[in-house]
Amino acid sequence: MTSIDDILANPQILKGKIPNDIISLFQDNPNWAIDTTKKVVIRVVVFREVTSEGNFTGRIIQWHPGDSTYHGPDPYWKVSTGEGGTVRIGGENFKE
Repeated sequence: MTSIDDILANPQILKGKIPNDIISLFQDNPNWAIDTTKKVVIRVVVFREVTSEGNFTGRIIQWHPGDSTYHGPDPYWKVSTGEGGTVRIGGENFKE
């Protein structure tokens, strides 16, 4: 099974996946918070790493369902690791 560290090291693992495919990695994990935000009418899912004091570390794994003129109509993932920068992974119509 894929781990959170695997995803952070190789974000391409997420290609073709939806949040339900990986949510079990984050549920009941005290080091990660799950946030579902609604931007206009689009539901975005964000997994955020947190410290034991409850502060965000800046490492995130975010899923956007697409339908955006900015990145195209396909769903995409955004993985930010801090030191490794930000990587976006999307479907065939995804615009980098």
